[in-house]
Amino acid sequence: MKKILFVIFLLPTIILAKTNQDSINNLVNQNSVELSKMQSKHDEIEKKIIDLRDKHDYQVKQNDQTLSSISSQIGAASYNLTIFGILFTVAALGVGVYITFIERKILAIREENKALLKESITAKDEVVLINDLIHKDIYGLFLKIKREETVHILKRLINIPEDISNLSNELLSRELEETDFSLLKKAYLNLRQDELLKPGHIRIEMSHKDKYLLLFFQHFTHQSIIDEDIKIDFINFIPRGIDCSFEIDIIKSTKEFIQAVIKLGFLTNIKGINNYFEKLSDSKHKNLEKLYETIFNTLETRDRRFDFYNILDNQKSETSQSNFGKLLIKEYETEILTNFEIKLIDKAKSIIGKLA
Repeated sequence: MKKILFVIFLLPTIILAKTNQDSINNLVNQNSVELSKMQSKHDEIEKKIIDLRDKHDYQVKQNDQTLSSISSQIGAASYNLTIFGILFTVAALGVGVYITFIERKILAIREENKALLKESITAKDEVVLINDLIHKDIYGLFLKIKREETVHILKRLINIPEDISNLSNELLSRELEETDFSLLKKAYLNLRQDELLKPGHIRIEMSHKDKYLLLFFQHFTHQSIIDEDIKIDFINFIPRGIDCSFEIDIIKSTKEFIQAVIKLGFLTNIKGINNYFEKLSDSKHKNLEKLYETIFNTLETRDRRFDFYNILDNQKSETSQSNFGKLLIKEYETEILTNFEIKLIDKAKSIIGKLA
C-alpha cells in the first residue's frame, strides 16, 4: 500500500518533472535558437565593426597621407614664400637704392642747372653792364678792364716773381688796392734767395727785390712797415724809395708812414722816424710845403704834433724840422703853451734862424 501510495504521489511529481524538463528543454532550445540568432547578429555586428575598423584605419591612413601631403605643400609654400620674400626684399632694396641714386642725380642736375642759371644771369648782367659802360661810361669800362689786368699781372708775378723786371713800371703807374698787398707780398717772398742783396753789396740798377720794395713804398707803405715778414727789408729800402718818388708818391708814402708810426707808437720807432726824415731832408722833396702840411694834418692832435717834433733831433734832418716847425709856430705860438711846448717852439725858431 505504501508503495502504491508512493507511486501515486511520485507519479505527479514525475509527470511534473517531465513537464518541467520539457519546458526547460523547450526553453533551452528557444534560448539556443535565440543565442544562435544573437550569435549570428553578434557575428554580423562584429563583422560590421571589423569592416568599420578597417574603413576607419583606411580613412586614418588616407587622412594621414592627406595631412602629410598638405603639410608638405604648406612647407613648400612657406619655403617658396620665404624665398620670394627674400627676393622681394632684395629687389625692394635694389629699387630703393636705384631710386635714391636717381633722386640724387636729379638733385645734382637741378643744383647744376641752378648754378648754370645763376652763372648765365651773372654773365647776362655783366654783358648788360659792359654794354651800358660802352654806351654810357667808356672810361669806367677802361678802369674795369685795367683792374682785371692788374690782378692778372699780380697773379703772374706769384708764379714768376722775376718777371717784375718787365712789369714793375706797369704797376708803379697804376692805382693798387689794399687787397693787392697780399698778392704782391707773396710774389716778393717767392723770389729766390740769390735775388736778395748781399750785405755790403751795392747795385746801381735795381734788383728784382728793389723793384718789389719800390712798389711797396709807393703803394703800401703803411702795411709794409707793420708786416713782420718784410718790415726790415722795407725800412732799409726807404732812403732809396724816397729818391725814386714823384711828388704825389712821396706825399702818399709819407702820409702812410706817419699813420704806421702812430699805430706802432713813436717811442718804439724813434730811429726809423729820424732815418726817414734825415733822408727826406736830403731829397728833392725837402721843401715841399704840401708834404709837411700832410704830415701835420695826419698827426691830427696837438700832443702828437709836439711829441713827433720832439723826436726829430737828428742834425741831418734840420730841413724837415725847420719846415715842420714853421707849421707848429703858425698853429700854436699865440696859444697858452706848456713848458715842454715852449721848449720845442724855441727849438723850431732856432733851426729856422740857422737855415735862413
